Amino acid sequence: MVTTFQEVEGFVLSDDLAAVVHADGPRYYQRPGIEYIPIEDAPVGRWALIWRTTAETELVRAYVQSAEDVLDELPRDALTPSHPAGGAPRRAGANPRASSGATRVASS
Repeated sequence: MVTTFQEVEGFVLSDDLAAVVHADGPRYYQRPGIEYIPIEDAPVGRWALIWRTTAETELVRAYVQSAEDVLDELPRDALTPSHPAGGAPRRAGANPRASSGATRVASS
């Protein structure tokens, strides 16, 4: 059983395996020997804010409120993908291999 992203990377590096991961993978998990290749026709991934309700605090509520305020201030189309395959729009200087909704991880 694999329970962490680091374990996924370990299996990819040690065996002839590939994994499908969210396109943000290379943003946070750059590792020598692993290449992220966009899956251009994958559906857009969505993120959610979660927390344990029994541990909700004023700080958690303030963080959630801040996130909601930011979303309310964004232009209506800011969260609509403009990439033809449904991925995020590319920014100048962004890694073009990490811009779609999902990414295949391959060991090199």
